[in-house]
Amino acid sequence: MRVQFRCLGHVGFRAGAGWCPVPGSRPRTLLALLMMKAGQLVTTERLIAELWPDDPPTSATALIRGYVLQLRRALGDGGREVVITRTAGYELVSPTEPTDATRFENLAAQGLAMLNHGKLGEAETLLAEALSLWRGAPFLDVPPTPALGAEASRLAESRLLAAEAHVEVRIRLGRHAEVLSDLRVVLSEHPLREGMWAQLMRALYAAGHRADALEAYRRAREVLARELGLEPGSRLRALQQMILTDTTPPPGDRTASVNGTASVNGTASVNGTARRDDREDERSNTLPNELFRGVGAFAGRKTDLAKIEKLLLDTDGSRVVVIDGVGGVGKSELAIHLAHQLADRFPDGLAYVDLQGTGGASQPPAPGETLGRMLRSLGVSPLAVPGDVAEASARFRSITANRRMLFVLDNAWTETQVRTLLPARSCAVLVTSRRALPMLGGAGHHLEAMSEEDSLALLARVVTRNRMAAEQEEALRIVRLCGRLPLALRIAAARLAHRPSWPLRFLADKLESEQHRLDELKIHDLAVRTSFAISSQDLESTPSGREPVHVFRFLGVPRWSVVTVPLAAALTGLPQRRCEEALESLFDARLLESPHPRRYQIHNLIQLFAREQATLHLTKAERDEALLRVMNYYVAAGLRVTTLLDQLNVRWLSEEERRSPAGGAEFAAGLHAELDSPTKAIDWLDVHRANIVATVRQAAAIPGAHERMAIRLAAVISGPLRVRGYLQDCCVLSEIVLALSGRVGDVRAQARAHLTLACCHSLIERDERMFAHIHRAFDIYRTTNDLGGQARALYETGAQLARRGEITKAADHFERSLSLLRPLEERHDEVLVLHQLGLLEERQGHSDRAAEHFRHGATLAQALGYRHGEYYQLASLARIHSEAGEHSPAACYYSRALACAREVGEWHGEAGLLWDMAQSLEQLGWPERAQDSRHQALDVLARMGALASGQVEVLRKSTCPPTPVPLRNGYGTSVSGRGMLMTEDTWLPEDACV
Repeated sequence: MRVQFRCLGHVGFRAGAGWCPVPGSRPRTLLALLMMKAGQLVTTERLIAELWPDDPPTSATALIRGYVLQLRRALGDGGREVVITRTAGYELVSPTEPTDATRFENLAAQGLAMLNHGKLGEAETLLAEALSLWRGAPFLDVPPTPALGAEASRLAESRLLAAEAHVEVRIRLGRHAEVLSDLRVVLSEHPLREGMWAQLMRALYAAGHRADALEAYRRAREVLARELGLEPGSRLRALQQMILTDTTPPPGDRTASVNGTASVNGTASVNGTARRDDREDERSNTLPNELFRGVGAFAGRKTDLAKIEKLLLDTDGSRVVVIDGVGGVGKSELAIHLAHQLADRFPDGLAYVDLQGTGGASQPPAPGETLGRMLRSLGVSPLAVPGDVAEASARFRSITANRRMLFVLDNAWTETQVRTLLPARSCAVLVTSRRALPMLGGAGHHLEAMSEEDSLALLARVVTRNRMAAEQEEALRIVRLCGRLPLALRIAAARLAHRPSWPLRFLADKLESEQHRLDELKIHDLAVRTSFAISSQDLESTPSGREPVHVFRFLGVPRWSVVTVPLAAALTGLPQRRCEEALESLFDARLLESPHPRRYQIHNLIQLFAREQATLHLTKAERDEALLRVMNYYVAAGLRVTTLLDQLNVRWLSEEERRSPAGGAEFAAGLHAELDSPTKAIDWLDVHRANIVATVRQAAAIPGAHERMAIRLAAVISGPLRVRGYLQDCCVLSEIVLALSGRVGDVRAQARAHLTLACCHSLIERDERMFAHIHRAFDIYRTTNDLGGQARALYETGAQLARRGEITKAADHFERSLSLLRPLEERHDEVLVLHQLGLLEERQGHSDRAAEHFRHGATLAQALGYRHGEYYQLASLARIHSEAGEHSPAACYYSRALACAREVGEWHGEAGLLWDMAQSLEQLGWPERAQDSRHQALDVLARMGALASGQVEVLRKSTCPPTPVPLRNGYGTSVSGRGMLMTEDTWLPEDACV
């Protein structure tokens, strides 16, 4: 199907005769983001980052799918011919008709080219047509996102440059009076554009209004002084002098380029900046342009560019910006690219200095040496450069006063190194450093690895688009194996470009090997390993750097990327205080990231480098002991988490497994402070679960104590993982334990792993494998005469039969399970069985018998302090009374169940109880309290990420809101969505509980 899009104003599309809007702000935003990259893959990761830049909901991927569906419906794209689903995201097929933004840029570029060739008539026609396409600000009806904001700013700047060029053409055609009103309108909105002030002065002067031209200069000077505290640039001052002296430009000198600034050769440049020939005047030495082109391809980084540009141009700020980040993240390339992009904003010159702060063993130049070089580039005679550093620094500030220059100070090491090189405040400074330089007094911008979308774009700048299009999945694989690090991507792209016969899959396969990946990421003098090694060597060379480097080597022992202070203390055997100081030093050196206090992340390539360092500097015995200490910590912490989140799992552990592990006593006090509530236990589990799975997998390959600890850790943590909804992790751990238990002869662990796999398979896939696992577990328990194990296997069989609707068989298995549990006094398990029996009675319409089971289970759970079980029973009692029209006891049971749900962190259950309780409150004649209860439910769902803010607002405003989608399938079990505990108490009048 043929569809045309537009975005210069309201976003819309045309598939037939007329233009149509896209209903819904989110689908409209989605279209705008896809439109920016028409014909290219836009990853789901990038879309989530744009739509929710600060705190994306856990259901973000599902929400994106919903917005795509809405967009396709609006476009009439039932055949998915316009918006194509890719494995990693979505692609808007390149329209046969270009967007209005593309047409504008093409026409403007052609118009500027005609102007450069002196074809003024053609230039005027093309530029007028380009400007006529604008119907308002870009993406006018789309909520701003980082990328759309940057793109809108870029298009708006292009429009101004085209407008300046259009004015320039008409001035050269002698249509001076015609441009005056246009210039005054634009300058009223953009009074800081010196080029347009120059054009206004020239037009007035050419029209015979010399006094008005000088008045225009006075107004320009007044605005610049008031808004920026600066004098007009040298070219605007030269134009004023020409008008004052009534000087006619020499033949061939048209006095201005496209941007209206003085030009020697009279030609106009496409980007709006003047070009100079070799006939420069004596001031040329004081107008440096020292930036090189850059050492590699550049792509993306629109959000970073926009943020840094805003900081550099903010006259109320310091105008000193420090870009910091790990080696290889692209700091220098970004700084140089931005400096070129902003060249027209700094008419007095661009200066560049390499401070050589990343040279490994080499020493950076002395401040006096660097100052001398900078003064000489500004025209100071070598003999006149002061020998004293303070005097030279003062001379440098004096020379740069009232000038608008941009200085790029690349590869800085310390604040002291930079401080003497700062120019006068009229100039801007862009510093790059591997370290943050907070004491410099400037603004900081931490540069992270690129997004997947930008990484693919960077690859495409070097590797041909045909090769990328033919192997899109392999290109994405390379991006992920390179950790989205620009240096690694540049090396990979260069290798592919140098070997055009290589399929992308060939390089991806070579990079897949963790042992050899860093070996593959080097070409000529570029190597990722070297970049990391410099940071490590520089840190070790400082007086306090040896211990941080020692800790860094230990971080290469385990196979995970997240580390906390207590975990690092367990890994290294050092006190927590010293560990925290070491981790902070590694963060300062940008060998670690720190997204939260006392929590750190290590980039996957840096982790490989740390692994090499661990192998080089630590013995195998030291590495194995470190991993064992980590497992002791995780078992101790896992026991604490299990106690808080899943009391039933504690009952399933053996006496030995419930005991604190060797060395666990040293963790006990810290763990009780770190994990003192279910909320903190859930947060801890969310942070550490991937680490735990990786640790168990790694330990399983080391015979002896490590194998046994792997089985123990899996047993301790599987219950909380299951409660939290991390079923895939449970499956992985259980598969590892099945393999291990056979080797070490632990039949109890083998049976428990079978039961866990049965439970997880039933919830994930509901296939027949679950019964095979249950039967195998039951056989083991029967052989070992483990009656408790047999009871749990019977319970699990009953649960699966109940899900299949085989009620009679299910009830029989539950009764058999109960008959085994009661003599053993396994009361926690009995609570669960009673709840299942109640549910079966309820499904058969026997509400009274169901309520009897639920009341019995609630009483037993309350006596045991088993709040999870009490929550299930009370919620079911509330539901039964509500459906019977008995709303007063229903409200009471809802309130009691709600207290339990909040205590154990059942966020999904909390939302469901609040929503259902509202119905009973309404029936009791309390509509305001009912509305408040529903609003609290919506707040919980929003915080979980189960509902978008727009959906919440719609439901809030509805007088009779439908049940939210996340609650339509019930709320009796845990969900894996990220939740937050509500702190407000839900209250009921005392007489409601009868």
